Amino acid sequence: IKHTLDALEHTLGFEFTAFGLVKRNSIKIEAYRGYHPFPEDLQEVPLDGSGITVKAVNTGDIICVKDVRKHQEYLPASLAIRSELAVPIKTKKRVVGVLNVEMEEVNGFDRADVRLLETLASHVAVALKRVEKGGKFVSLHELDELRDNFLAMAAHEINTPLTVIKSKAELLLKNSDLVLTAEQKEEIHRLLESVDRLARIVEDFRRISKFRGNTIQVEKKEHLLADTVEKALATFKDTLLEEGIHIIKAIQKPLWVRYDEDLLLQVIQNLLENAIDYAEEEVWIREWEEEGKAWLSIRDDGPGIPEEEQERIFDPF
Repeated sequence: IKHTLDALEHTLGFEFTAFGLVKRNSIKIEAYRGYHPFPEDLQEVPLDGSGITVKAVNTGDIICVKDVRKHQEYLPASLAIRSELAVPIKTKKRVVGVLNVEMEEVNGFDRADVRLLETLASHVAVALKRVEKGGKFVSLHELDELRDNFLAMAAHEINTPLTVIKSKAELLLKNSDLVLTAEQKEEIHRLLESVDRLARIVEDFRRISKFRGNTIQVEKKEHLLADTVEKALATFKDTLLEEGIHIIKAIQKPLWVRYDEDLLLQVIQNLLENAIDYAEEEVWIREWEEEGKAWLSIRDDGPGIPEEEQERIFDPF
C-alpha cells in the first residue's frame, strides 16, 4: 500500500491520496499521502454517515466528483480540495475498502485516471483477499509483483493518449494551409516538449517494470560516449535556452565504450533533467578514463540533495 500511494502521489501527480479499509460499520483510513495531517475526525467514518468514500463503499460504484463544493455529502479533508475520485475495492461482491484521490483543481480527473484507479483497486483487492483467506500478511514478493503490474499497466494506459497528442500537435505545425502566429508555434513546441518529458517518465515506468521482472534485454555495442551525451543534450535544447543554463563540458579524450545506448541515454537524460531543474546558471559534464574504466559526471550549481535524503536517491519513487 505504501508503494501504491507513493506512486499515485509522486509519479502520477495526484495531490491527495488515501487508502481505507471497511471495519464492521465504518471506514478506517490505513494510509494516506499529501494531507498535513489527515483530519483526525475523518480517520474513521461511519458507513451510515456522509462522505464520498462512504457512498462508494455503500453502493460499490466509482464516485467521481468534479467540484466537491457542489456535493452535499462531501466531508472536507482540506479546504483546498476541489475534486475527488473514490474507487471501491471489491472481493467478489463484497466491498472491503476504498482507494481515494483528491485534487486542488475543479474537474481534476479524466477517464484515464478512472481506469488507472479501477485497475489498481482490483490488484489491491487480490492482495487483500489473500490476506483474509490465509490469515497472514501478503509477502514482500507479492507486494513487489503488485507494484510491477501497476507500473506496466500505467505505462500502457498513458502512452496511447500521449502518442495521439504528439501526432496531432506535429500535424498542426506541418499544415501549410494553417497560418500560425509565432506565439502559437512556440506554444505548440512547448506542448511537444511536455509530451516528450511525460513520454520519458512512461518509458521509466516500462523499464522499471522490466528490470524488476528480469525481462530487460541489454544490447551492448561500441559507442563514443561523447556522442551519446550529445544525443541526451539535444533533448533539452529549447529548455536550456529558455532557462539560460550554460553547459560546460570537460572531455579528457574520446572514449569508446561498450554499452546499451538506449538504456544509458535514459540514465543521462534523467541526470540532466534533474541538473537543469535545480541549476542556477551552469551544468558541468565531465568525461574521463581512470584505471581502465570510463567515467561520466554531471554536476550543477544548485542547492544539492539534502543529506537526510541522499540514502534514498535510488528508491524508484
